Amino acid sequence: MALGGYIDLSTRKQLQDVLGAAANGVAHLVIDMSRLALMDSTGLSALIELYKRLDARGATLDLAAPQPIVAKVLQISGLDNVFRVHTSLAQAVTRAAADG
Repeated sequence: MALGGYIDLSTRKQLQDVLGAAANGVAHLVIDMSRLALMDSTGLSALIELYKRLDARGATLDLAAPQPIVAKVLQISGLDNVFRVHTSLAQAVTRAAADG
C-alpha cells in the first residue's frame, strides 16, 4: 500500500480506516511512503497502533522510502528503531518476502 500527501489530525480517521483495511489478514504489510510529504504525531500514533495489531498476530510491517522530513520524524521519535524502515520500496518488498 502507499501513503501520500499529508498525515495530520485532519486525515486521522481516513488513515486509520485505510491502514485497518490494509492490515486485515496479511502476514506482511509494506507501506510505500515515498509520496508522503508530511507526517505529524497523529501519523506516528496510527503507525504504532498498526504495528501492535500486526505484531500481536505475528505479522510484520515494513516502511519504504520515506521522504527526508518523514524519516526525520521517525528518527526523532525513535520509531526508526521499532519499525523496519527501508530506503527503497524494492528493499522493503525483498525483506518482507524473505520473512516468508
